[in-house]
Amino acid sequence: MNTMRIEQHTHPVFGVPQSSSSRLGELHALIAKYDVLQQRILQQRSFIVLEVGSYEGSSAIALSSCIAELGARGHITCVDPWLPYLPEEDIATNDVCSRMQQDLQSGITYARFIHNIKFAHPNVPISHFRGTLHEMLHVTADPGTFDLIYIDGSHVYKDVKRDLDNAWPLLNVGGIMCGDDLEHQFTAHEERVVVVADREYVDGYHPGVTLAVGRRFGYVWSRGGVWAVKKTGESSWEQP
Repeated sequence: MNTMRIEQHTHPVFGVPQSSSSRLGELHALIAKYDVLQQRILQQRSFIVLEVGSYEGSSAIALSSCIAELGARGHITCVDPWLPYLPEEDIATNDVCSRMQQDLQSGITYARFIHNIKFAHPNVPISHFRGTLHEMLHVTADPGTFDLIYIDGSHVYKDVKRDLDNAWPLLNVGGIMCGDDLEHQFTAHEERVVVVADREYVDGYHPGVTLAVGRRFGYVWSRGGVWAVKKTGESSWEQP
């Protein structure tokens, strides 16, 4: 499929499935009980979101719809290089990873993203930065800019760790940092996870996410693979 054919569609177009409807439902429930969202509605201010790792835009569109359905206006910034990144061992052993890598190499993933974000709710538009979060910090984004940050980029440990470290100062005190693919918390796989933390997906979980979130925050709120913490200070947090 090429970009021209994508542009003829009157609906979002997705290739390799990403976040499941159940996980997006958990994210919706998390945002619905979030006090800062209600504050933004009362203040008639926008609810500002950063998404790190967007792929074809399914979760960004879901976030846009969720925020609008809850009665708020807002804006979502998506940050993603849209370049091949998956480890060779995962490509060789996992069909989903192989297809993702091929689509990233061909450019079709980015083309789908650009097409799909046209279907964001008009009250919560989506913009994007093509590059890593580390690269974006050299261009824009002031500390305390975002009310919610959603981390779902590369799941290799060093990449997740860097995204968490770079994103934390951008989050408002009282804001929520959350992400996808925490199928198991760190204590459940402590020995095994360190060995395979440079892999994308192993034995039904994402070890890099498990290790990075566990080392950064310890035990976190988690439902169906979605995880979250609430920032209470520059170096403190609690479960939302």
